[in-house]
Amino acid sequence: GQQVATADVAALTGTPIVFTALSVLVTPQDIVNYYRIQTTAEVVNGLLAELIVEAQGEIEYACGKSLTQEQVTWYDNAQTLRMGEAVTNLLLKYGPIDPTSVVVKDYLGVTVPAAGYTVRLDLGMLCGLPGGVGAFTAGPYATFSDGPYMIQCTAGFGTSPTYATRELPMLRRSIIDYVGYLFQQRDIGASALKAAGTTVTYAIDPVTGLPDRVARTIRKLRGPVVTR
Repeated sequence: GQQVATADVAALTGTPIVFTALSVLVTPQDIVNYYRIQTTAEVVNGLLAELIVEAQGEIEYACGKSLTQEQVTWYDNAQTLRMGEAVTNLLLKYGPIDPTSVVVKDYLGVTVPAAGYTVRLDLGMLCGLPGGVGAFTAGPYATFSDGPYMIQCTAGFGTSPTYATRELPMLRRSIIDYVGYLFQQRDIGASALKAAGTTVTYAIDPVTGLPDRVARTIRKLRGPVVTR
């Protein structure tokens, strides 16, 4: 799921974001500028680039969501504990998602018409609509009676309409913070980074083992949504 906007991340407001695979959200030059690193040796030998990939991967894993966008698939058995009760909703396991990308298929591989349900991001559900597929078995609403259902969609922070102005700046800050921590850990036992008169000292979150500011940002980004 590691991808990047091809647009300039410093001027994203109002700019459509196009994602490409196998790239990162922060560049080595971003790190050099932020921490005022005086030597270019780390950039030349690829150390900063490697640390950026490591930091982005661990942050993505801790968030449980793609930092940009990825295709996800999950299944809903469409079962209820009440005998004779029809299933009119399917669960959205991931979030945030692009609601226009949702595809639902029954156990035979037949695509459920999108006109038969609506994507309710506020509820985390696909809700059957009046007059949809299977309406004859559950009054006016569509039912999902041919489970298990396979649900596919595009998910990740990059699908959020506020990505450029909210999620992306938080993600970039966390990656830069974590790379700074990993960079200073080259010195065994170091707890601060010094460069050109600047000192950055790190408090470590006791639960995750990540720098405290990174851990706090991840908790904000995770939110209450069930993740992968």
